[in-house]
Amino acid sequence: MTETVEKALNFSTTSDPDPTSARALGIWFTVIAIIGIPMNLYLVVGSLITKSVRSNPANYFLINLALADTVSLLSCAFHLYYGLFFDELICKICGIGLYMSGFASVMLPPFIAISRYVVIVDQRSSRLVLILKPLFCKVGIIAMNSIVWLYQLGYTIPLLILDKFGLDPIGVCGITKMPSVFAVYYFILVPSSLLALLVCYRKLECMVRRMSSQCQMANVTICAPNRMQDTKNLLKLLKWIALLPLVFALLPTIIEIGLRWNDQFVSIRTGRAVVALFPLSHLVNPFLTVRFSRTFRVLLHRAVVKSSFTNRFFLWLFHYKSGENSDYNPNVEMANV
Repeated sequence: MTETVEKALNFSTTSDPDPTSARALGIWFTVIAIIGIPMNLYLVVGSLITKSVRSNPANYFLINLALADTVSLLSCAFHLYYGLFFDELICKICGIGLYMSGFASVMLPPFIAISRYVVIVDQRSSRLVLILKPLFCKVGIIAMNSIVWLYQLGYTIPLLILDKFGLDPIGVCGITKMPSVFAVYYFILVPSSLLALLVCYRKLECMVRRMSSQCQMANVTICAPNRMQDTKNLLKLLKWIALLPLVFALLPTIIEIGLRWNDQFVSIRTGRAVVALFPLSHLVNPFLTVRFSRTFRVLLHRAVVKSSFTNRFFLWLFHYKSGENSDYNPNVEMANV
């Protein structure tokens, strides 16, 4: 009976080493994608059609981060199709999408931290800020976002030409056998980006503490409390963005390295169980962005809150303050963030 059903649905029982776990992983990835893709897409589309958000170039980093998360979750969702029909072409497409979006998710947060640091630090006290300031104008920020995606294409296209995408050792669609030069490139880039984010985060944290202390001691009202609070919220966002890949991607990465070294390191079912954690960071990122960015919090509130119930739910989920919508000035925050 089972064989008849599998033949009717065009299931393949031999193309995958563990078809049952492949289908289970595909279902799990699809559930995560159904929850995460609408939120990420809303941040992208809502930002592009809202002039007040578009007018601030620094928002483009967060928009691109949401776009990368969307591509990653969409690629994960196609694992269900692979789990049902074991279509190698779909698996290759999934692998391309995952690796491209994965790089953006890691590379963009340091740019967010640097852009904020450039905004709040006095140019006269830092030669580095004086040099970086022109890069973080509108043209510079658009160029940097474009470079991030071109950088990913520069990594992905050679692997595509070499036909390296498919089912990887851990049991998900990725790179079947990574050439050593690409492996070094990959495993250096990711830690380097996280290290850069950590350095920028620490600099921002020290700067905010010093500025807060000076404002309190001098009792200065000119210190722009909203701007300071926005920076503190951005620090929290960056902390989570840095932490989530470590929590959800570190163990799968270790297992992937082990499997590339020894294909008997763990069973493919165990590998798939661990890699199931991977897309959770892409699911959580848009909610964190709304939670800690006043720009996107107000934007989402105006769009979705239509009743007292949804308003209470929004207040609870994102710690939204009822006065934010009325006194919010879009030109203050993420030029401010």
